[in-house]
Amino acid sequence: MSQMAKNKKSGKQNQEEKRYSAFQWILFVGIIPLLFAAVIAYFVMSVSGVSFADAIKKAGGNIPFLGQIAASHDQKQKIKDYENKISSLKKEVKKKQSKIDQLQNQLDSSNSKMEELQVENDRLNIEMENLSKKKQAATKAKMNKKVAQAYETMSPKNVAAILMKMTDEQAVNLLSQLDTNQQSEVLAKLPPNTAAKYTRLLANP
Repeated sequence: MSQMAKNKKSGKQNQEEKRYSAFQWILFVGIIPLLFAAVIAYFVMSVSGVSFADAIKKAGGNIPFLGQIAASHDQKQKIKDYENKISSLKKEVKKKQSKIDQLQNQLDSSNSKMEELQVENDRLNIEMENLSKKKQAATKAKMNKKVAQAYETMSPKNVAAILMKMTDEQAVNLLSQLDTNQQSEVLAKLPPNTAAKYTRLLANP
């Protein structure tokens, strides 16, 4: 009984050794040389500029396994190409955005300078307008003074006669250029209502 058990155990070991030997034979004779040849072929095709995937497609033809490898390689290559393109586009967009920001800053700076220039221009216009008014007032005062000096040599009666032909504004303006005594003498030669009106206007210019 012990001998039979030993024989069975020995038979199992022989079978396992045969299976292991067969696997070794397939590994060393088939798979390893095939992988080695594939590596050498890939290297040669890479150096010569031939696409490894295209070569597999041509060589594999109708072999499903090789076709799947080629398809998988193509997909990986496409994904890699897309990733490279996306990365390149991102860099380009970033560069364009930087340029846009730079131009926007220049535009903002220009707008700010334009606003400053506009404010300064408005200030100068106002100042010029004020100076023009002052000049007109000075010119008018100078002319009125000359006119008043001319009327000072005339008699109050003649001055009163001239005032009656003027508008109220002109008459009051002329009277204001005369001294107080002359004003009184001229007003005395005017009709009472006119004299009262001119007196009131002189008091409240």
